[in-house]
Amino acid sequence: MINDYSSAEAAIYRAARQLQQQGRLAEAERNFKQLLKSRPGDVNLLLDAGNLALRAGQLTNAVNLFERLLKLKPGHFGALCNLGQALARQGKLQAALDCLGRARQLEPNNPAVHFNIGRTEQEAGHWPAAAAAYEQALALRPVYPSALINLGACLHLMNRPQEALQCYDQAVAQEPGNSEAWYARGQLLQKLNQLQAARQSYQRTLALQPGHAQAWYASAFCQERLGQPRDALACLDKAIALEPGLAEAHYLRGRLLFAAVRFDAAEESLREAARLKLADPDLLCKLALIHMSRKQWAAALPDLERAIALFPSYAYAHNLKGIALLKLQRDQAAIVSMTRAVELAPRAGNYLGNLGLALQETGRFAEAADCYEQALALDPNLADVQLNRCLSRLLAGEFEPGWRQYECRWEALKSPEPDLAQPKWLGEQDIAGKSMLITMEQGLGDYIQFSRYLPLLAAKGAEVYAETPAPLAALAGSLAPGLNIVIKGLPLPDTDYYCPIMSLPLAFGCRLDSVPAAVPYLRPEAPLAEYRLPAAGRPRIGLVCSGEPTHFNDARRSIPLQLFQPLLDLPYEFHLLQKDVRERDLPALARNSFIRRHRLDDFMQTAQLLEQMDVLLTVDTSVAHLAGALARPVWILLPLNPDFRWLAAGEQSPWYPSARLFRQSTAGDWPAVIAAVELALREAFPISA
Repeated sequence: MINDYSSAEAAIYRAARQLQQQGRLAEAERNFKQLLKSRPGDVNLLLDAGNLALRAGQLTNAVNLFERLLKLKPGHFGALCNLGQALARQGKLQAALDCLGRARQLEPNNPAVHFNIGRTEQEAGHWPAAAAAYEQALALRPVYPSALINLGACLHLMNRPQEALQCYDQAVAQEPGNSEAWYARGQLLQKLNQLQAARQSYQRTLALQPGHAQAWYASAFCQERLGQPRDALACLDKAIALEPGLAEAHYLRGRLLFAAVRFDAAEESLREAARLKLADPDLLCKLALIHMSRKQWAAALPDLERAIALFPSYAYAHNLKGIALLKLQRDQAAIVSMTRAVELAPRAGNYLGNLGLALQETGRFAEAADCYEQALALDPNLADVQLNRCLSRLLAGEFEPGWRQYECRWEALKSPEPDLAQPKWLGEQDIAGKSMLITMEQGLGDYIQFSRYLPLLAAKGAEVYAETPAPLAALAGSLAPGLNIVIKGLPLPDTDYYCPIMSLPLAFGCRLDSVPAAVPYLRPEAPLAEYRLPAAGRPRIGLVCSGEPTHFNDARRSIPLQLFQPLLDLPYEFHLLQKDVRERDLPALARNSFIRRHRLDDFMQTAQLLEQMDVLLTVDTSVAHLAGALARPVWILLPLNPDFRWLAAGEQSPWYPSARLFRQSTAGDWPAVIAAVELALREAFPISA
């Protein structure tokens, strides 16, 4: 061709080819354009210029050049092949196939034509046609790794995985340094769940191409499934360093860190995945769970709303939203969300159990009990639901099944049952002349309530050892003569039997009409001078507005001190009988400086002060039990869904005859309860004009 050129044209042509080889495509293109002005009908020049445009990604220009050539020479094989490739890259797949088909008619034994037809059919989603073209290419050229890789991909998509794997194995055998073949092989093995083999293929990929971010990510995926989270995290760090926008890598990293309870780092990765527009509702649910682990219930809601917007039928997101709303005491909204979760996943027993809990918080006790029964019919092993069912029975006064079922509590409360050598006693054996260890569990109030059984054990002839929390040790000695107090945390004695303290009602067959309620059963020593109050000229009122902040139901049972203001305005003498005061209550305490506070180191001191009160006003906490055990007048302010021991209704307690119960009639409505208490105080302690 160049022999026909003038010396100047030949120089321009040679320069264009050299520039093309050097990758200086724009400069090469200018030279070809210059030549085409003087030689517009030069077929070979049009082919070279078209190939350059194709290489440079100038697809429109390439198509124009090849079409000009084909007008001059309709049967030009190279132009048909390259025009087909250019059209395919433009997405004009049928036009591309037409060109390539004409090229195949010209040279039916050219493997490259069959390969390009296969690649175009593959891009069009015509897997069988693509596979047939690749097979034809391989029949003409058996050593053809690219065709084997693409054929493997088609067979993979056609659900012929073993044939696909054979193709990849042949490809890596023909060209061991082909990283694309190793990567494709790993992808297939991963889908076949042959994770160790897949990981090995990815390692070969990375040995050949260390900058392959997707291979680092895929290797991490396999390592996670193989139980190697640290190795997986190291691979993900490599993937993200190479390709910071790889959303899937950030997501997997977040999942691994979440599983490792490294929530701050997990949140960072998950947020980055979300920022990169990874639309995955489970990702958003994990972000919500991180907030929920910090008790940031309101902060969890936006992520859950986004998850539900992405996937309205995602029951898990509706369930989590219901839990967050319940913690925020938005009970009716929680019921709506949990009901939706149950509708979407009717066989998810835990969702039914959560709905039951929400219904119970709104006082719908019978419906809640039905939910618990349905949940356990679906999955009898739901420990939390088992516990809630038995607590609902105890709340309803169904003590016989309730105490028996309460033995399920250990797993649900995530508190292991005592691992002791001696057998557990639940009332079956005669214990006269035997030694009995009563082990401590749960809270101080629980110990006070059920320590009433310790004298009954002694009455059966047992030598009783009671594991006792230190703040109650001095007071517990008054329960029965000869009672052996073992301070909690010290070594436990070897006895004939043991019984957890909250299993004693079961062991004694406690029914609603047989509660041992002889009070007082605790008796304080005479107070030291510090705890002897002078004679009062007006009613003396004890006050406890909050319990232990870590209690699971503290948000519903504790009351801000400021809500007691209508009572504090009455002309009585008030004593705050709780050891700690919350920061939120300090302003109200400052406004009511007449409230007396006392140094309380143990329950003996609290009991001595209670003996001098006309009445104790208290939320559901250990001091309420202490007052009841001392037979002191105690008015207990209860949420709509109270703890099981207070039963679901009524003003009296079978456990404490001196107690009077004031209940919410609407969840969260403490002002109404305070108003009822104020009226009762005015009646009990009239205020003179």
